[in-house]
Amino acid sequence: MMPFIMSYIGIGIVVLIGMLIEHHFFNHEESIDIIMRQYQKSMSIRQIWQDRLIEYLLIPILVVLLAITCWPVAMYTKYKELKNERNEPEEFSVRKQDLVEKMTIIEIENKEMVEDPLAAVPSKPFGFLNQAWQNLITQLQQEDTIWSFKREWINDWGHAEYHEGYALLRDNSVVSSFDLIITTVQPKIQSLNTHN
Repeated sequence: MMPFIMSYIGIGIVVLIGMLIEHHFFNHEESIDIIMRQYQKSMSIRQIWQDRLIEYLLIPILVVLLAITCWPVAMYTKYKELKNERNEPEEFSVRKQDLVEKMTIIEIENKEMVEDPLAAVPSKPFGFLNQAWQNLITQLQQEDTIWSFKREWINDWGHAEYHEGYALLRDNSVVSSFDLIITTVQPKIQSLNTHN
């Protein structure tokens, strides 16, 4: 049992040294520094000896003890932080392979014309979304083409989404897009009762 405890404390000391080195060289504006500065501002210029004892002796001792005894938590937190930095979610974009059909503005506007008999929606192509459509077509240049697109995308919650709309193709790459329909497919929940 004693070798295990000594190993655990030894690893904690190594982790503490690593944290101090990282803090000194890489994290100059760490939140603990900000808290300490705020604490110092709030104190009067004439600090009583108890406050100095807490600030310069008790707090550092508590930090060292926590780092040595709770190093697995610190390591796990650092691991998650590094993993999140590497795995930043990719933003949705339309790729060339998602393009379905080349279309003209007139074809698209005829296809997407909204005719509401109750006049609750403007009688324009795309209805309330007409401004987004106008924003897309004002970007058109001489050789650009407009394509319909459909793309499957996995959102931040891990659910499949199907995006459909129109995209602007320039020099063989998609430069802008307009999402018309986004359908989210919820994962199927398996029943707890399984029949053989």
